[in-house]
Amino acid sequence: MDRLPIRVRVTLAFAGVMAVVLVAAGLFIYLRLAHELDETINAGLRARVAAAEPGRAVLVEDDGVLEFAPAALLTPGEAARARAARSSSTRTT
Repeated sequence: MDRLPIRVRVTLAFAGVMAVVLVAAGLFIYLRLAHELDETINAGLRARVAAAEPGRAVLVEDDGVLEFAPAALLTPGEAARARAARSSSTRTT
């Protein structure tokens, strides 16, 4: 590296430092946006559950993942009607 002109050495040093700065800034922005997106989705799910009729939807927290429990979305009578409608629509005459 002693044989390279000073201009080339300074340029390589500057390029290396800029690459490190850009990677660090990109990583910070990516992680921050991912966190904000997760928080926004979780807040939206909480709002949807709060707006649902009591007993009709359940929010289950499992290792930080929020999801709707599908069995709680229908009453037993509604589930039976849906199964009956589905089975009657798949019959061929």
